[in-house]
Amino acid sequence: MFQPRHSTGYRWSDKAAAVLSWLPARISLGLAGWQERHALARELAYLRMQGELERTLADSGVSPSEVPRLFRQHPGAARQFRDMIDRVGLDRARLPLTPATGAELRDMEWRCGECRAWRECRAWLASGLWSDGYARFCPNADALERMRDEQRAQPEETVPERYAPPGILADLKAKAGLCP
Repeated sequence: MFQPRHSTGYRWSDKAAAVLSWLPARISLGLAGWQERHALARELAYLRMQGELERTLADSGVSPSEVPRLFRQHPGAARQFRDMIDRVGLDRARLPLTPATGAELRDMEWRCGECRAWRECRAWLASGLWSDGYARFCPNADALERMRDEQRAQPEETVPERYAPPGILADLKAKAGLCP
């Protein structure tokens, strides 16, 4: 009687089909990451050529030794961070424009960019379902909840006049005069 080599119930063709089903998404993410890193490298080179790199980094709160850290972030980290802020119910227009809030948002963005659960986060954000499920994988969950609670306690009329979205790349662009 013939015995199959693998008793797992999966044939090699099933495994190959599974790998091929997620391969385009992985390639797309890889290309997106490369494009982001390439754009950042161009912007930093432009600032260096203009003699503005060190000042822009200092104004953005990024030390030159942290620049390599920017290149290691997962693809779409800044957008994903903004999406998470929106999804958990924080109103970015009502965040206080203080150095402490800016520093906290920057720390949160660093954690987001270096997070190992970014794929799970992206899937949770794309699901459209509301739950506090992000708390089990998000390194910023406690800070997000605290900021949301503080915002709920704040009266509506304390909305700042102007809001600049968080993001190191956005800060660099603003300092370089590349965005309004």
